[in-house]
Amino acid sequence: MNLMEILPTLGEPRGTNKFEWSCWGAHSQYLDWGGEENHIASTVFDLNTGLIYCLELFTGESAVRYLDPDWAEAFLEECVSKDVNPDWLSDSIPWTNVGNPQTILALLGTLSGDTEL
Repeated sequence: MNLMEILPTLGEPRGTNKFEWSCWGAHSQYLDWGGEENHIASTVFDLNTGLIYCLELFTGESAVRYLDPDWAEAFLEECVSKDVNPDWLSDSIPWTNVGNPQTILALLGTLSGDTEL
């Protein structure tokens, strides 16, 4: 999946920073978006190629995440090394992982003020 596939839906990001973990390489960049009501999306992508390593959508009590399968193991290993539980966004909100980029793109397309993920 490429950054150019999600920008038309999400529009202008709220913020951007270099992604500080090493699991996705030297050119990984973090973007996040505020949406209507509580809708928020974030992604980590390669600044040179636009490859999306991770795309996360959250609203209220829902958290959905896509991890590029070629990079997921490196992410999970770094979670272990940093003592981060990769299965939970917070103490009360678990991640729902989707393995298919089309699934998360379809969810992304449903974002609106009254849609729950």
